[in-house]
Amino acid sequence: WWFAPRLDRFDAHAKLAELVHSSLLAFSVFVLALALTDVQANMARADDAVSREASLFGRFERELAARPEPEAATARKQLRAYADSLVLDEWPRLSEAVPSLSPQSATHLAGLWDSGRKLDGQGGAGLRATLDRLEDFRQGRLEAATQSVPRIFWWMIATFLFGAMVMNGRYELN
Repeated sequence: WWFAPRLDRFDAHAKLAELVHSSLLAFSVFVLALALTDVQANMARADDAVSREASLFGRFERELAARPEPEAATARKQLRAYADSLVLDEWPRLSEAVPSLSPQSATHLAGLWDSGRKLDGQGGAGLRATLDRLEDFRQGRLEAATQSVPRIFWWMIATFLFGAMVMNGRYELN
């Protein structure tokens, strides 16, 4: 309604306006595709990391199950508690706007380390390497959670779509 009385002024520049209009739409779709591709790639990497960590948990649990010591049974309980705290406490924290690691998971991991040290003294050299890898996976989760699509992408998409909507004002309502 605002452009309707002024449409005769735009006739001289119709080709240029059409080019700008289609460019705004094409560029906003391009930026949106980049952002969605980045999000999809992050999801695939997170899925791969969770699968690798789950296999490490399984291997660690089998290694503990093969030991008859009472410390191994305690370590298995701590491993279960650590896995539960990851799923119930840490993952929701990592999905927040400002991601953080769970103090509850850190406590369970520290208890697992203590049990691992006791078992290491009884000939369990492989346990320390596995615990190191579990801690590396934890840090990797925090690093991956801080990678996101920059806000400028969303502002650019919104600005270009708004510009394209304004350019739609060139057409008479029908």
